[in-house]
Amino acid sequence: MKIWRIIIPLVLFSTQLPATDNALAMYDKNLSMLLQGSNRYPVMDYTMETIALSTPFLEFGFIGLNRFTSTNSALNKQAKITATALIVDAALVGIIKYTVRRNRPERTKYQPRLFNTRITPSFPSGHVSLSAAFSTVMAAYHPELKTPLILYALASAYSQVYVGNHYLSDVIGGVILGIIVGNLVINEMESNGQKQTTLNRPLYLTFSIPLTSY
Repeated sequence: MKIWRIIIPLVLFSTQLPATDNALAMYDKNLSMLLQGSNRYPVMDYTMETIALSTPFLEFGFIGLNRFTSTNSALNKQAKITATALIVDAALVGIIKYTVRRNRPERTKYQPRLFNTRITPSFPSGHVSLSAAFSTVMAAYHPELKTPLILYALASAYSQVYVGNHYLSDVIGGVILGIIVGNLVINEMESNGQKQTTLNRPLYLTFSIPLTSY
């Protein structure tokens, strides 16, 4: 499968991430701490925590709504492709997390106001990677929604740093992985059948990076 030609090297590369506190790692930690919340703004705190907790439910809920309640075959196909992208992305995130085994950042500034768990290793952010994969697939089929999808993915990324769940590099890694998975799943699944007219053109990643269809 074409998708694994890129995914497998990506997983292997991620295992080589430096575990030592070099200058770049310290800059990442310091910048992440700067972006972390401080519990001084309750409305902002609750908003960011709600986003950080709810994104997977929103994404899978949206897919389920389209897949099981819509009679439109095109929407059903899009829901199937989106669901596949999220499942593949989640599996890869798990593999990378338990290969790299990066510790979560310390919460020295922010204390959660809502229910919050940090069970899995830190790199990459699974919530953010799912949001990026979801946004990438949806933007490919609905380019008119590109701007709100970008904002959604960015809000998901910032919320994870704000509540102290992840380092900035964790969310950047999640975004990159999600974008790659989203586009490769579209190309792989569309290439198995007749391509829709909406995809007979170069695909565009959520963040406006062109990727020509296979």
